[in-house]
Amino acid sequence: MANELIHASQGTTLTQAEFEAVGLHVCNSQATGDLIYASSATQLTRLGIGSTNAILTVIGGVPTWQSTLAGLTLTSPTINGTIATIGLTLPAVTLGGAVNANSQLVTNLYSIAADGTNIMSLYANQASNNAAFRIYTTGATPNFTNTRRLEIRGGLDTVTAEWLATTQVGLVLGGNMTVTGYAFDAGAVDVQVNTTGNQRGLVISNVQDSQTGATLKLIHNSASIANTDRPALIDIYARDGAGALIQMAYQRWNYTNVGNGTEVVDLIWALTNAGAVVSSMSLTGGGALNVLNSYYVASTKVVGARVVDARCDDVINSGDATTDGVIDSLRDAMITHGLIAAA
Repeated sequence: MANELIHASQGTTLTQAEFEAVGLHVCNSQATGDLIYASSATQLTRLGIGSTNAILTVIGGVPTWQSTLAGLTLTSPTINGTIATIGLTLPAVTLGGAVNANSQLVTNLYSIAADGTNIMSLYANQASNNAAFRIYTTGATPNFTNTRRLEIRGGLDTVTAEWLATTQVGLVLGGNMTVTGYAFDAGAVDVQVNTTGNQRGLVISNVQDSQTGATLKLIHNSASIANTDRPALIDIYARDGAGALIQMAYQRWNYTNVGNGTEVVDLIWALTNAGAVVSSMSLTGGGALNVLNSYYVASTKVVGARVVDARCDDVINSGDATTDGVIDSLRDAMITHGLIAAA
């Protein structure tokens, strides 16, 4: 039978030297590196040497050489060198030390969970402003140039976080944010600041000594302005008696002349009266102040609606030329300034 253990042929009798010789018992087709195993309860069989890097495993109750490992449990193994394979699948792994990716790409990562202290630390192992941690989103083929979303970089003293083409939802600040000359771009919608405390809103603080303090700058950055355009508007909204949010007042600036070097801007104040917002007062660029109704000083009306009276153009005849002259000049002044008028 092939590969079985046989006796060497020594003739009809054996000397002691022949009986003790190494070659007395050999396997059929025996070669260097072969193994002997019990193929049954009564039979010894030769297992030929495996190929280079082959692994001795058991299949069907007998030993066999294999080129791969399957179904094994490795307890506390020490692996050195490089694992050259494609499609290695690992179950849950508990690391006992650092993992060095050696500048290689890790793909299809589902999530990274923090430890029991709820702290996850990510390190860029450099002490310079070029060190960065980046988050990308990619399609089927990675194209990092156009899909970077977040970059964090910095040295030992400062750090910079940069969002690219990213919509932030529910961002909560735990400290000051320094924009360093950059702008918040809301596009075609409003930027809204919500507060809940009494008399809480938008505060602009300036700490510059010996110069102009806090400044609110409204810029109408239009390349083609026209008459009646509004370079700036401050709107006041509140709830009406029915609970609807409506406009209650506004302060508006209007162009009345947009010629180069001859520009004129008027200012209008509008307030709610009898349930409607009306233009209560205006100031022209030339300094003319127009009050809708009356002008009061210390609760006393000094300017109000024009008095229309037929007596305004009566002939003055007091019998004294000087008195008549004074009365006539006062009447002319009041007519000129729109305080009185004849019927």
